[in-house]
Amino acid sequence: MVSTAFLSTNQGGSHGHKDLLGGDRESQNHLLADFDLIGFQKGLDQMRSWSELRDWVFGEPTFKGLFPQGDYETVSQEDWFRSLESGLQLSKLNDSDGLVLRRILISLVLQRARGLYPIGQAQQPVMWAMDALTGLPVGAALEPIVQKCIDTYRKSGALFSILFIDIDQFKRVNDQFGHLAGNRLLAQMAGLLKGALRESDGVVRYGGDEFVVVLEGASAEQSWETAERLRKKVEASRFHNIVEEAFIQVTVSVGLAVCPEDASTSLQVIETADFAMFGAKRKGANQVFRIPKGWSVS
Repeated sequence: MVSTAFLSTNQGGSHGHKDLLGGDRESQNHLLADFDLIGFQKGLDQMRSWSELRDWVFGEPTFKGLFPQGDYETVSQEDWFRSLESGLQLSKLNDSDGLVLRRILISLVLQRARGLYPIGQAQQPVMWAMDALTGLPVGAALEPIVQKCIDTYRKSGALFSILFIDIDQFKRVNDQFGHLAGNRLLAQMAGLLKGALRESDGVVRYGGDEFVVVLEGASAEQSWETAERLRKKVEASRFHNIVEEAFIQVTVSVGLAVCPEDASTSLQVIETADFAMFGAKRKGANQVFRIPKGWSVS
């Protein structure tokens, strides 16, 4: 069962407030406190077609309201995917704890649904597995995304950069407040980064407390300015800790790599940005670092 500590809502709000889950906060808590997440995942694994999955998903009270008119059975497969994606994005706009769980559930459904998507359709979109906690693409998506940017550069000369972002001393958050608070921080960090970037920019949860930002069409100077803006935004933010009803403040170290100035292949660009991030850590953390010319990554 889902922990009730994970699902405790912000105190002081009106009991009549409604959000994407439908119903007021009190009824949401009752619903979510009894939610069997493991059973939900097992149910996903039993679905054998996208229509079967669709019908099963919308039988769950957690998904009520995504199609308010109850006409989900008539939508096309493509529209159904788009609606789930929209539900995932909309859930990021509200920081209630019920919607954190809702984002996780939608991510799980999307991962399962993508595995059932018929192969060979002319308009089949390119989809990556999503991290259930943050709603971002997983680390395996990074190299193909970077390779696509390199191909674009070779065709049009459009520069791009990578920001390798690591939360400073994240282990202390887990040690002091527990892993639930750490997970909540990661989810909020993902929302902060995504909300501070252009739609054309990409954000990937690379692993653990590391995020990678891909800045398309950005010069070295523009990329540095963006990296500094993100760093300062994180430093000035207060992340809500649901475990102790307090706030956590953290900083990030950012490694910058520009293609083709710093590296020319996808693996080299990623490795260079990662190495630069460790350079920022060695210089004291909470800063942006780019490897000077003449340094070797190896």
